[in-house]
Amino acid sequence: MCLNALLPSCVRCRVTASSRTQLRAAQQTGYLLLELSVTLMLVAMLAIYTRAVTLSEMDDVAAAAAGAYVLAGAAGLETYLLANADNLRQATPIAGVASATRPTMAELQNLLTVNGTPMLPTTFPALSPVGRALQFDIQTLAAAGGGTELHATACLNGPMNWRGRVREDLVTVAMQSMAGRGGRSVSDDEGRTIRGALLAAATLPNPVRNNGTQRPGILCSVNVLSDAFYSSFARQRDARTLQFSGAVNATGVLDASGGALVIPSAGATCNTTGALAWLPSSSSFLPARCDGAHWVATGSLPVSSAGVSCPTAGAMAMTTSGTALLCQINGDGRLFWVDFVSRMGGLVAMESRIVRDGDLVLKPSCNGSIYRAVYMFPMTDVFQTNQAIFRSAQNAAATEYWQIHIVDENNMSLPQVEAVAITYCVYS
Repeated sequence: MCLNALLPSCVRCRVTASSRTQLRAAQQTGYLLLELSVTLMLVAMLAIYTRAVTLSEMDDVAAAAAGAYVLAGAAGLETYLLANADNLRQATPIAGVASATRPTMAELQNLLTVNGTPMLPTTFPALSPVGRALQFDIQTLAAAGGGTELHATACLNGPMNWRGRVREDLVTVAMQSMAGRGGRSVSDDEGRTIRGALLAAATLPNPVRNNGTQRPGILCSVNVLSDAFYSSFARQRDARTLQFSGAVNATGVLDASGGALVIPSAGATCNTTGALAWLPSSSSFLPARCDGAHWVATGSLPVSSAGVSCPTAGAMAMTTSGTALLCQINGDGRLFWVDFVSRMGGLVAMESRIVRDGDLVLKPSCNGSIYRAVYMFPMTDVFQTNQAIFRSAQNAAATEYWQIHIVDENNMSLPQVEAVAITYCVYS
């Protein structure tokens, strides 16, 4: 028997309506769970993608920083290469470096440039942003057109590994930050060579070995110094004849003791007013300048010889040997250069004073001469008689003094008689 047949019609309506409501609610609950599952799946996929992108960007930044680090370290090696190119070519030792072709970072930080600064800053980090240290190497290879080339490499001392594996794509990213100076070892030849913009393919052996094996993924900065390039500029200990044009400015001390100076002759022509040169003076040199026409001694003094006519009385000149000349008028009114020392004489007066018998006269201090003299000249002798007067000086007990003696013919003191004593330094 059907239960609905026994129920009143209104009851059947309520039962049927309630069942539909419950069924619709159950269906709606099922749809919400499905939407939530899809949303969570999309969020998880987005998180995975975002993490991957973030890690990739972080890897790129680290790789670019590693390239900049290697390039900065290579600048110190390049300075070392230029300063010691001759020694490296000739395989001779370099002071301060245990192995000339493989300097260490500490050695580059101790070596100084011509300006007194370290070749590599002492604050340079020991490790790169990827945790690798730098290895410096210099290799000598034959150049394609003849001669030799020095290849200087600053390389990370191991492959660039990311999370346990070599990433050659990130090595490429690092090279992009190295302004064309980058190089790397690749898997094509199992890491045996370094390749880069400055190198022909497979010509530079990989200097870095791990457990005796060359590996791909080695990042380097490469500098090539050829014979032609090295000979195009002046350098330390340069033995070539150098020719410059334009102004040459030098600071500090100019030391020409290691070579010979090309010098003009005294009185030789020149055309640059104020230019400086050296004039020969026996086995040494005298400074000279150009007066716009001729090379003359410093101060624009003319160069001449004793006995040659001169233009102005009292003017000074100099001989090629460096002695002074004075222009004087001779007896017939003509002007001639004369030796200045002969006009000054060998005696240089130092002091004069009035003395009497028994007085002490201090001997003068004579720079450059040990010879000293004293001369006495008579004054008006008011007590003069027809007797003879003798004036003399002797070394006193105090050796830096002379004692004056003024006596008569009987060697008797004349205390009332005075004289003028003049002391001299004697030069030859």
